[in-house]
Amino acid sequence: MKKLILIALTFIMLVSLTACGDKKDATEYASAVDILKKVVDTGKEIEFPYMGGDFDHTKEDEPGSFDIAKKEELSNLGLPESEQDHLEEAASMMHMMNANIFTGAVYKIKEDVDADTFIEHVEEELSARQWMCGSPEKMIIIKISDEYILTAYGEEKILDDFKKKAIEALTDAKVSVEAPIV
Repeated sequence: MKKLILIALTFIMLVSLTACGDKKDATEYASAVDILKKVVDTGKEIEFPYMGGDFDHTKEDEPGSFDIAKKEELSNLGLPESEQDHLEEAASMMHMMNANIFTGAVYKIKEDVDADTFIEHVEEELSARQWMCGSPEKMIIIKISDEYILTAYGEEKILDDFKKKAIEALTDAKVSVEAPIV
């Protein structure tokens, strides 16, 4: 009887372990805004006034979720039109006075979207953009699994600090692009 119970328990454990192995690239993040909050909450203060979210749902001094139906506002984050329908959700934060000093966003892309192609298109958009009121100095794009992409552009020192925070805070983050904007 004890052997039968032991065999049954072993079988149940093997089935449950197999089911866990089938999950597609599950991450530890609940949302795009959760990722930005993790970066901001590293214990090192963000040294400029910023706001998060889209125009209708702005949050002061914290990242905010971004309504992905607001296509024109997504363009302001540096997201090309070709990629706007590839999102499940987004979050943002940007310098309160001048978006060219710092703008950051996290995008959760749909399961069938290739993350590397998405990154390539964002890099092309930021490189080709005609800037008003001055130009940002640098861009970074960080891949966080195949689900989330973090993008930021702005002043070099601010981006270097932000990148360092992101790498420290996000266990599976890898810099895909780090380039000057000319």
